[in-house]
Amino acid sequence: MVDAAADVERVLRGPGPLGSATLTVVRDAVPPGEVVILNGATSAGKTTLAVALQAQLAADGECWLVWGIDDFLGKLPVAWLAYGDEGVHADDGVRFDRVDGGIAFSTGPVGDRLLASYRGTIAAMARNGLNLIVDEVVLDEAAWLDWVQCLEALPVLWVRVDCPVEVLEAREQERGDRLPGLARSQVATVHRHPAYDLVVDTATTDATGCAARVAAAVRARR
Repeated sequence: MVDAAADVERVLRGPGPLGSATLTVVRDAVPPGEVVILNGATSAGKTTLAVALQAQLAADGECWLVWGIDDFLGKLPVAWLAYGDEGVHADDGVRFDRVDGGIAFSTGPVGDRLLASYRGTIAAMARNGLNLIVDEVVLDEAAWLDWVQCLEALPVLWVRVDCPVEVLEAREQERGDRLPGLARSQVATVHRHPAYDLVVDTATTDATGCAARVAAAVRARR
């Protein structure tokens, strides 16, 4: 495990001048949390895998939190999002547009700040001692480079979550809450930039089996 520590504030209340209360901040050093990033296209099974992994680690007495890119994108007001319906401010936010039979992803200044804050938040939580499982879709090289910078000196396991595009599209259609063509568009680019520590295939191994492999890799790195 990487030898690094984060400062956590404890606030102590005590008597002050003339009997008034004073606040004293005490900073305690804590070891950083571990980060597992599950990267893959939509419908690859990352969310199911994340839940299974969290359960297996919890059974061993380890507390891991699950976060993902959708947790942050979902906080955008609908006016700043183009996803099927057109948001009036989507050019400033996040767009999923149909282009040449596929889905093109683009961001404006608000979207850029949102996604940078997402990556920074994950890093800050880890530096404050929390273990994190991240359900991610690395959309371009800029996102990958920002991850590298944000997570510098933290113990990180990058997991490639694979699944054949035919299976992705079948799952996409079955779910009914994804734009048709989104999975095929993402699978062409999502694995282009990250450097991986482990590869799992959710088409050939169920979530429990994939989670067991990831958990073993986490333990092996300690």
